[in-house]
Amino acid sequence: ELLEGGSQSSKRLYISDCIARKDALDVVLRLCSLWSLTSGGIESDKFDFLRAEILASYGIEQLPYLQNLNRAGLFVRRDSTKAPAPLGSYLLNEDEHHRRVPTGSAASFSWNFARLSMKLLNDYDPDRAPEGDPSAPYSGYCPTSVRLVESALDPKGWDSLPFGANGNAIVPAPHSLTDVEIERRAPKTKGFAESGICVLFIGGITRAEISVLRRTFRSRKFLMMATTGIINGDTVVQAMA
Repeated sequence: ELLEGGSQSSKRLYISDCIARKDALDVVLRLCSLWSLTSGGIESDKFDFLRAEILASYGIEQLPYLQNLNRAGLFVRRDSTKAPAPLGSYLLNEDEHHRRVPTGSAASFSWNFARLSMKLLNDYDPDRAPEGDPSAPYSGYCPTSVRLVESALDPKGWDSLPFGANGNAIVPAPHSLTDVEIERRAPKTKGFAESGICVLFIGGITRAEISVLRRTFRSRKFLMMATTGIINGDTVVQAMA
């Protein structure tokens, strides 16, 4: 429901129940962060309510934890002057985008825009899903990282991604895509493909994303993934403590 943009009230009630049960604080803050990230922030009254409930239940000493999440943009108050645009207004063509977003500007991220334009959520049927379906490990969700790699392999690179209204962009400018020719000095070995993929994840990658990338690009005989660390939803939030 968080990813699909469900009722705001139901989200608040569910998280409030978690706080009342004294569920692990990391779990509660992970849910709050997901709500905030997928909604462009949380409305002021609900944001203040959750912060007060968390501090009352888990102690005032958790205030720096909340402040760090806020500074990182994970658990924030929605700016009433920047309410999310209607879903039907997100997709624009490239010319329209360049008229609205100055070259080199860093456009704000919108989950709704990314979800719709990149087809991140899909109706998943395990009996009908095609082989190599990237949304299979998540039962219908395709990680954004996989879509970005797919786009990078497109002849236009990341410029092939859709542009959104109100300055939304999947990959904020400035960015570049450069072809690099690598001289092969070692002899060719069996099973090595001339056309391989090397993906570097700065900040970390989840094990599930690794699985999806392998599944999606299994036709490529050479796939290398390098990362600064293996992460999950809990470790991302815990790093803010």
